Amino acid sequence: VQRFAGAPSVDGSRDGPGESAQFSGPAGLAVTARGQVIVTEPGKNRLRIVEADAARTVHPMAGNGDPGYRNGDGAQAMFRTPTGAAVGSDGT
Repeated sequence: VQRFAGAPSVDGSRDGPGESAQFSGPAGLAVTARGQVIVTEPGKNRLRIVEADAARTVHPMAGNGDPGYRNGDGAQAMFRTPTGAAVGSDGT
């Protein structure tokens, strides 16, 4: 087992290079065809993505942090405690 992204034993929410990024209670994971990793954060009501670049850059994907249910792109979307992620065969 090897750390992929996120500071070990540190609870937080920091974007940036994978080795210094922080996650708050990550739950669900999904891997895209491009090798990106989608991470759900139930306590933060959002999804983040770890890029497939050399630094494994972490940044927000969807959800504005407020609990709710709303479709939309990026920060317009709202989730309530997302615990799972999936990638469809068409990449969505």
